[in-house]
Amino acid sequence: MLTNLNKILSDARKGGYAIAQFNFSDLEVAQGIAEGASEMGSSVIFGASEKAIEYAGIENLVDIVKNLSEQFSQIPMALHLDHGKTFEICQKAIEAGFTSVMVDGSKHPFEENIKLTRKVVEFAKGKDISVEGELGMVADLKKLEIDKDAIVFPTGEQAREFIEKTGVDALAVGLGTAHGLPLPDERIHFAVLKEVADAVSAPLVLHGGSNLPTFDVKKAVKMGVCKVNVDTELRQAFTGAIRKDLKDKATLDPREYLGDAREAIKQAVIRKIKEINGEH
Repeated sequence: MLTNLNKILSDARKGGYAIAQFNFSDLEVAQGIAEGASEMGSSVIFGASEKAIEYAGIENLVDIVKNLSEQFSQIPMALHLDHGKTFEICQKAIEAGFTSVMVDGSKHPFEENIKLTRKVVEFAKGKDISVEGELGMVADLKKLEIDKDAIVFPTGEQAREFIEKTGVDALAVGLGTAHGLPLPDERIHFAVLKEVADAVSAPLVLHGGSNLPTFDVKKAVKMGVCKVNVDTELRQAFTGAIRKDLKDKATLDPREYLGDAREAIKQAVIRKIKEINGEH
């Protein structure tokens, strides 16, 4: 069933576990996500970025998840805009049928981030849509010019003020992780996480959740992370399966290699859910 993100994360926070967000931009990946979550009996969040919307079309993404939510009606599912950088894209996603949006104003000064995020929250609340905000930067390792030593992490006081002034339902905090393949020394900054978790009661979100040490992920969940975002691991599984098929099989039928890629996504989802919080 398609549901409000706030309900999923509220249950996770009360239960001391986390829900995975898996990003998608096509049917096969979405099917694999749904099948894996169903096998685990786990709620799941489908994440769609602005680039995914440009690639597949926003109505198509909504229809895919709506159909899967009916097919797997026993599994709570949310459809979430990932890193919406403007009010307009958040509004578009809400009006198209997304059940939640993430406002990414993290590159703006603190007060401008609050202003943008609050504007989205005010628009969303009347429509029963959940909103995730972001404080602090999640690096993109495609942009190698980022100076990791120059990153300023948010404080607990900033997180409290941000939530109070915006009314967000969940908060993504820059913890030193990054989108894309992780660097060898990439680790979660647990001191930052503890300070923020002690200061706020809202569910916290870990971005850049692919390929991190399992111990680190589990520790973050115990400390208050209720949502873990995963993208790169699914891309690796999907493209790896296709590369193997095209190398090993003489086939021109996309259903063969896309079917194997879908199964690879399913297995990756199962592994990740187990990694985050066992068999929950």
